[in-house]
Amino acid sequence: SFSRALMDVELENISMTTLQGEAVKPKSGGAWYYILNRNAAAEQLREYFGANAAFDPQGVFTNPQKQEYQNIYLSDAERFSSRAHTAKDLIDGALAPARIS
Repeated sequence: SFSRALMDVELENISMTTLQGEAVKPKSGGAWYYILNRNAAAEQLREYFGANAAFDPQGVFTNPQKQEYQNIYLSDAERFSSRAHTAKDLIDGALAPARIS
């Protein structure tokens, strides 16, 4: 019944966003990592879900041993911009796939 109900939802009414952060690759090589920004993520969660609790109070998403990652995680939220997109944007090709150089 849920899948049938979803067929009637307009694509403009389905929105998506990514918690703000930055993609980084360690200087020593290896895998790419996506480092969240704590302040920007907290703002997004408040905006979209009304969540008022502190984001990551135990520091699960941080690694004090990696200063580069720590700098991204703890930097000001103004450095990042949050944009919500609709499913129609994706289908219409308005969203280009992310490219990491």
